[in-house]
Amino acid sequence: MESVQGFLRDILSRRDPHGYYVIPVDVDRVDDVLRSVKGEGVKVLYANDIALVKTRSRGLAVRIARVAARMEALVTEF
Repeated sequence: MESVQGFLRDILSRRDPHGYYVIPVDVDRVDDVLRSVKGEGVKVLYANDIALVKTRSRGLAVRIARVAARMEALVTEF
């Protein structure tokens, strides 16, 4: 579980060039994760078997990342 905590810290410590936090989620579970979070201002980009969930809100990014980790939907290896 320590590696997941480190990965979450890494995700939340930086943003993409447009100011979004990017959370990689399993494409099959992304709808479940987003339904659990119920946040606005979320963009989802699909790339093969990974969905990149993007948001500018740090609090929402934390919630998405934690829910995805709890559901074992967080993609830690590309």
